[in-house]
Amino acid sequence: MPPVAPGRTTVAVLNGSGRPGAAGRVATELADRGWTIGTVDNYTDRSLETSCVDFVPGRSAAASRIAKEIGIYNVLPATRLMTELAGPKAGVIVIVGADQAR
Repeated sequence: MPPVAPGRTTVAVLNGSGRPGAAGRVATELADRGWTIGTVDNYTDRSLETSCVDFVPGRSAAASRIAKEIGIYNVLPATRLMTELAGPKAGVIVIVGADQAR
């Protein structure tokens, strides 16, 4: 398996914390680390306590690396709803909960 190349993975960041700007701050941090940022928007539930990183098939290694880089412990396969919210290009979806909303 080849190493993960951040610039080749599009990351969507969705704010599930209810705190304005939380998704934008995380997206900026990821962009500074070389990840390609796609959709930055609100998640349907804005009262999440815990953040998570979801991935589409073939992107689990990238999701694990992102989770480790920003200190998120929940890494899961993306649901259909997640992929719809994130857009067709997103390989990894970060949902920001209160634990990451500084």
